[in-house]
Amino acid sequence: MDHIASIRILPNSKSVFPTEPDFKAYVEKTMIDRDGRYYFPDNMMRCPNGSLVLFQYDGKIRAYGVLIDKSKEPIQDEHGVTYAGYYRFDVTSLHYLRIPIDKEKMIEANPDFKSFNQSKQIIPIECLDKIKSMIDEYS
Repeated sequence: MDHIASIRILPNSKSVFPTEPDFKAYVEKTMIDRDGRYYFPDNMMRCPNGSLVLFQYDGKIRAYGVLIDKSKEPIQDEHGVTYAGYYRFDVTSLHYLRIPIDKEKMIEANPDFKSFNQSKQIIPIECLDKIKSMIDEYS
């Protein structure tokens, strides 16, 4: 995880992933099978390649990866569902956390952090060392 350009939180919905095991399988299998691609349904988050993306599910950070490419071109998944585009992650950087990062831990890393929500949040790059430290501890 050298040369991280920015840090983003990408929320994931229970309407898309009904259970935590569904979300875990998406990160650990589906995204790997898709060469690191995460299909998004509507608006693309604005962030540079090289961003550390923290995957939020059920009010906690559950996984992370480093963004290497993105596309706003419509794309269909294996079931014929059309998405607005995709983010592509370095598959070697995709990891599911053994222990999720909760709100209190995020506040330790970033005192200005308020709460998890359904928006794509930006975390200040100054918090990178603390975030990396948590990731190492919880992976």
